[in-house]
Amino acid sequence: MYCAPSRLQVIAHRGFSGLYPENTLIAIDAAIRLGVDMVEVDVRLSRDGVPVLLHDASLESTTNGKGKVYEQDANALGKLDAGRWKSPEFQGERIPTLAEALRLARHRVALNLDLKTADAIVPTIALVRQLDMLDQVVLSGLRPCHVRWVRRLEPRIHVLLNGHGVFESLMRVMSARCAFALTLWQARRSAALGLNVSHRYVARPLIDRAHAHNLRVWTWTIDDPVRAAALAQLGVAAITSNWPDRILPLARHKEFSSTCEAAFQR
Repeated sequence: MYCAPSRLQVIAHRGFSGLYPENTLIAIDAAIRLGVDMVEVDVRLSRDGVPVLLHDASLESTTNGKGKVYEQDANALGKLDAGRWKSPEFQGERIPTLAEALRLARHRVALNLDLKTADAIVPTIALVRQLDMLDQVVLSGLRPCHVRWVRRLEPRIHVLLNGHGVFESLMRVMSARCAFALTLWQARRSAALGLNVSHRYVARPLIDRAHAHNLRVWTWTIDDPVRAAALAQLGVAAITSNWPDRILPLARHKEFSSTCEAAFQR
C-alpha cells in the first residue's frame, strides 16, 4: 500500500506536461528525472480493453488520430503520433499503454492513475497487481461508489475521492458547508486516502474539517508558485502542476517546508 510522505508532495500533471507532450513516456521520464514525488497520468480503455494513457475521449486533441479512444484497438492507438501537437521536436511520441508507463515508473516514482472511465478499474488493478506495484500507485478520478468498489476488489490499494464533482452536485441543493460535510462523510465511509479537488475549492474550513477526520486534501492544477505557497501553508498534502519545476524549489526550501509541515500536521 502506498505510504504518503508527511510533507508536501509535488505531483507532475500528466508527466512534465508544461514542457513535454502530456501522458507520454518522455513526459513521465522527464518528471522522474526532475525529482517529483509522484506522476499523475490519465487512463482509458482501448476497444480491446487495454488501458492506455490519454486524457480526452477524443483523439483529435493530442494525437493525429480521429474518433474516440474506445473505437480503436491498442495496436492502432500505438501507431498514432501523440507528440507533434506539442512541438515538431516531439513528433513520433506515441500513446503509451498503462503497462509501459508502470514499467517506466517502477521503483523510480509513485503514480497517480486518474481513471477516466469506470470500466478501466478492473484491468488497471490487474496490471498493478501483476507488476507488484500496489505500494507505488494511487487511484483517482473516482466517485464514491467506485471508490468503495475498488476497496472491495483490492483493499491494499489506496484511492482518492474526487471531491470537486461531488461538491458541485451537492451545492446545487444545499449549502457549501453541508456539501463539504457530506463529501467528507463519503470519503470516510469509502476508506479513501483523501480528497482530490481543484484548488478553487481549497480553503481553511475544508482543510480543517478534512484533517479532523484524518483525511488529507490533494489539489490540482497549480502552476503559479505564489498560489502554490498559499495552498501549502493551508496544509494541503499534495500539489499537482503542469510545471513541477516551478513548484519543487518552493516545496524543498527548508524554512518553507517546516512551515508547511506544521500546517499539514495541524
